[in-house]
Amino acid sequence: MNMEALTPFREELMTALSLRKRDPFPLFLRTWVLTVMPFVLACLLLVRWPHSVFFWLLAALVIGFTQNALGLLMHEGSHYFFHHNKKASDLWCDALVCLPIFNTVQGYRTPHFEHHRCSGETTDPYFELYGEYPTRQHLIRCFLIDCSGISAIQKFFKRQVCAGSGKLGMNNPTYALPFFLLVQFLLWLLLFGVTGKWYAWLLLWVAPLMTVAICLNRLRTIVEHYPGFQGIQVNRTSLTGWLEYLCIAPYGYGHHLEHHWLPQVPYYDLAFTHRFLAERFDFASNDVNSHGYLHTFRRLVHEIGELEKSPRP
Repeated sequence: MNMEALTPFREELMTALSLRKRDPFPLFLRTWVLTVMPFVLACLLLVRWPHSVFFWLLAALVIGFTQNALGLLMHEGSHYFFHHNKKASDLWCDALVCLPIFNTVQGYRTPHFEHHRCSGETTDPYFELYGEYPTRQHLIRCFLIDCSGISAIQKFFKRQVCAGSGKLGMNNPTYALPFFLLVQFLLWLLLFGVTGKWYAWLLLWVAPLMTVAICLNRLRTIVEHYPGFQGIQVNRTSLTGWLEYLCIAPYGYGHHLEHHWLPQVPYYDLAFTHRFLAERFDFASNDVNSHGYLHTFRRLVHEIGELEKSPRP
């Protein structure tokens, strides 16, 4: 949609949001604690059943969803939503969110802000995730590559090369490497203590991060930005049920249209922003889907199949 259509409501919305201002730091800490609770529960399962293959697989899946949630929390940190002081926001984000999932907030912020500037264009760093899927077979192949961990390896090394060369300002802070090693050692120590297996960190932390989180990111990005039949720039909001909220897009991340329109609105105010706009503006079905991510993903996959027969104009 043309974001300018929402401009008449901007001033009134910003006034309403100013009345809802809260201290972001306690909200961040509470959100982070809730985010890591599934990881804690997975560890408790392994303490009780340390030799069960089923519970190892279940724990890996739960940890993958936790890492996905940390990835979305990293997104919020990239917009400085954790603390009034930007340096403090970055430090807390790196220590508790980014370094555990092999990233830094600056390393994420640089391509993400480029995504905001170039959404829908071939220069968008995320364009490969949503821009062109000529066939359903191509889409399936991309997900299989994600499931193999190859996409994660490519993404990690590409980010390190850019950070090491200072390309696009992706310089990591000086504390990044020692803190990263410390955080990963603590995770290894914890999972070794829980399971008694030296390789638990590889199977229960690294493997889910390289597969589950990567696949969820592709699915989510397709639903939020795939142009479909219209072939135009799309920033699509998805209204989710509780299960998709927990597993695919927590923290109001599904309100993607609102986020692209006003990136300065923090995650904890996006649901309010959506309700405010929905009362005043008639969204098109392609802008706001009320059936969640999986339903919309199936519809978009069907569109890809139709476009195989009749190329998009």
